[in-house]
Amino acid sequence: ADQSDADEYVHVEGKAVAFDSETVLFRLGGVEYKEVIDSGAFDEADISDVVVKYNHSDHFLAVARTRNHTLELDVRDDGVYVAIKIRKDNPNGMQFYKNVEEGLIDRMSFSFIIREESFDEKEHRWTVQKIEKVYDVAAVDFPAYDDTEIYAKRFGDAEAIRAEAEARLARAKEEEVIRYRARVKGLLNISND
Repeated sequence: ADQSDADEYVHVEGKAVAFDSETVLFRLGGVEYKEVIDSGAFDEADISDVVVKYNHSDHFLAVARTRNHTLELDVRDDGVYVAIKIRKDNPNGMQFYKNVEEGLIDRMSFSFIIREESFDEKEHRWTVQKIEKVYDVAAVDFPAYDDTEIYAKRFGDAEAIRAEAEARLARAKEEEVIRYRARVKGLLNISND
């Protein structure tokens, strides 16, 4: 991201979907019924128009969207990762960012339509093999899959720290040059008059 991007946006990243990770959907009669998202489930999924929400709520205004390039989804071997750009002049988005930054919200989820799944009766487990469409990725209080995450990216902070370090280095070099000149002048008995 360039400096103008850092001036306009804050960044949040995370893992919205965990592949091959089992979660308990519900318990019935002492039996746990589970779900797993297969690592190939997103191979043909429609992810062309996905929004970022809080707790999947339609009452919470979306803070980013794939369609306007403020949300990027990256399907990897172990899950689906998100990169979210939130405009600094968006109050709803900035409250979302602050809640993530403070650790009040630190997990994710996603809403989707299943195209294909299987059920293992012995293990009481559904395996989502193919996803038709993803509607949202959401920062949530209580995720279905605990091995998801969301965090505030420190790009701006890192850039500020780097700039400060460069400024300190430049000042130190300047001071070193001044001390060197003073030593040379002292050795040669040159005055500043």
